[in-house]
Amino acid sequence: MNTIFLQNNSFTDPIPQELGHLVQLQTLILGNNSFSGTLPPNIGLTLPNLDFFDIRDNRLSGPILASMPNLRVLSVRENGLGNDEDDDMSFLYTLSNSSNCESLEYLYLDGNLFQGPISESLRSLRALQDLNLSHNNLTGQIPKFLGDSKLLQSLDLSFNDLEGEVPMHGVFENTSAVSISGNKNLCGGVLQLNLPKCRSKSTKPESSTKLALIVAIPSYKDLLQATNGFSSDNLIGAGSFGSVYKGVFTFDGVIVAVKVFNLLREGASKSFMRECSSLLRIRHRYLVKVLCAYAGVDFQGNDFKALVYEFMMNGSLEEWLHPIHALDQEVHKPKNLNLIQSLNIAIDVANALDYLHKLCWIEKHRRLCCSSYGILLLEMITGKRPTDSMFKDGLELHSFVKMALPDRVVDVADPKLMIEVDQADQIVECLISICEIGVFCSENVARERMDISSAVAELNQTKVNFLGRHG
Repeated sequence: MNTIFLQNNSFTDPIPQELGHLVQLQTLILGNNSFSGTLPPNIGLTLPNLDFFDIRDNRLSGPILASMPNLRVLSVRENGLGNDEDDDMSFLYTLSNSSNCESLEYLYLDGNLFQGPISESLRSLRALQDLNLSHNNLTGQIPKFLGDSKLLQSLDLSFNDLEGEVPMHGVFENTSAVSISGNKNLCGGVLQLNLPKCRSKSTKPESSTKLALIVAIPSYKDLLQATNGFSSDNLIGAGSFGSVYKGVFTFDGVIVAVKVFNLLREGASKSFMRECSSLLRIRHRYLVKVLCAYAGVDFQGNDFKALVYEFMMNGSLEEWLHPIHALDQEVHKPKNLNLIQSLNIAIDVANALDYLHKLCWIEKHRRLCCSSYGILLLEMITGKRPTDSMFKDGLELHSFVKMALPDRVVDVADPKLMIEVDQADQIVECLISICEIGVFCSENVARERMDISSAVAELNQTKVNFLGRHG
């Protein structure tokens, strides 16, 4: 036996040590269960051929693994790893020993309890292409060796407590490949990151506590100055009840997105109250964080309501899906997403929707939302809006893709998805899988639609299959 898939069940107790007896095992997927305790101590030694190991979303704790010389993919996201002082990042010493995991290409450690600085021992993982350390409690500066890595293509350090200057070379040159949001005290980096300039060493830094208090209670004047008087040049979006502006607070350089409600529009005030009561208490890694709310008056004495969001420096998905209409003004070239990047985004969006669905049990809303998500998936794969002029006389995006499955899926796929990705057979299989999920989610009859939890599981399996075969 060389493959075991046991994900998305309700298994409990420690991971059985007997798995370590399957010496020919290459792929072991145990994610999305309730396994607890520590990993079997010798699992790395007894499974020398293990290539793909996924134990995400369990309740594991303690140190991690020993030698696994052939391991390419390791996912331990969303566990309790690092909850003891002796374990915090120290496991990387054995993990990253060049003789232990010299083949490791994909390492996902996000959503754990790791503390302290990013370990220098990661430097030894020379084959690493994708590293995710987000949503931990990491502190200190970003090591320069992460920018020196020749093969690193994707890096997520978001939602830690990192500080100091961001490197400007290597993977940090590509803002679509790096995520550093949620670290309040970073500075420098390439211009597209929109970070404040680093202070000179002689300048005394402001108290982080003071900064948090200031951001929490901005005045109308603060919001006005931050957005250049709510200038159209700062406008980044508009909706039914208001407009969103990019802003930079003058007192600390923090970049935010300010949603200003049009209170003349019927229902806008109620929308503000709903968003305040829900968004301010929602915290999820794939949802934009609401930093604070403002309700007061403007300089003319008129009611004024606004929400201040964390600014997403990489822009909207709309800009990436349709680059003809959204050129990156900084570098004067269109934005593109390849297949792997698109799949990662699709999974992130699905996870966020799944989280929201678990908060709201109104079946009608859940079915409608899943249908919209299915159309988004198809839009991401084809590069065509559902309102494209080609869709007429009964033809729509859903039926356009459904008719192409499975033999003509490449004909309807956006060619940009193939950028920097080879191995045509594996690409076709991945495209077919994503399109089938999109079609099932957007079926015209609500009861026939795939639910969002199933979509999450199917997309994760698609990624596992693609990465497992895509060298």
